[in-house]
Amino acid sequence: IGAPTMNFLEAEASGDRLRIAGREMASPVRGLAPGRVQLGVRPEHLSLAAEGIPAVVDVIEPLGADTLLHGRFGTERELVTVRQAGHVLAKPGEKRRFNVDARHLHLFDSQTGKRIAGG
Repeated sequence: IGAPTMNFLEAEASGDRLRIAGREMASPVRGLAPGRVQLGVRPEHLSLAAEGIPAVVDVIEPLGADTLLHGRFGTERELVTVRQAGHVLAKPGEKRRFNVDARHLHLFDSQTGKRIAGG
């Protein structure tokens, strides 16, 4: 549901922390058992950052009010779409860094696909 669709990224969870592409962040769900989880994050909840998770831009899609950047994210090279406001100057093959807004993360069990509730 939604356009563009939600991004799903692999992460390591433990307690109150998540590790994605070598970067650690707070988890929106507390008391997680150690193991792999899937993070769901909408394209508009990823933002450019000097110290964020690395991505390689494959396709730039200007939409007028917004620009979609399609590429590969982190060390796992997972497909990702990022929505940025306005016109974004980028080239295919360019490396960018993005922060994930933890307030808007959705966590899913990697084995079952079920949403992990909590807060």
